[in-house]
Amino acid sequence: MSLVEHSSLMRGAIPVLPICLAYFCLFLNVVVPGSGTVLSGGLCLCIGKPRFSQHDSIKGRIGSFIINCIVGVSQCFTIIFCVVGWGWAIWWGTIMIRLARQHRKILEMEAAQEEGEEQTTLSNRTGASNPPVALVSKTHRDVETGR
Repeated sequence: MSLVEHSSLMRGAIPVLPICLAYFCLFLNVVVPGSGTVLSGGLCLCIGKPRFSQHDSIKGRIGSFIINCIVGVSQCFTIIFCVVGWGWAIWWGTIMIRLARQHRKILEMEAAQEEGEEQTTLSNRTGASNPPVALVSKTHRDVETGR
């Protein structure tokens, strides 16, 4: 599962941020359209990750910052035309939240997978045939609910 965006540079510039910062950027976009988008570009320089490719680079971070600044200013200026910029800014913020949630799920799945691998190697070393019941039920619950 990957968060890389191949279809558009503009959509690829929407950074993957921690959930609390994604909500804060959405709030700013609701209050002052474009401000959360510009802030997300700034946060991408130090905290977030751009979605241009699997590999994180300074070139991608700077590119995401520039694109987010341009989009944020555009959102602010298009408020004049039938409140289009406000809707665009809110849509941009909801995408940031969706990406943050997807990223958290990916991290949780990777952690559960690593935990399962550690348990398997431990059981192989000790000669146990089955992992503990608590680990099995936790893993199944996570897979079934997507958490």
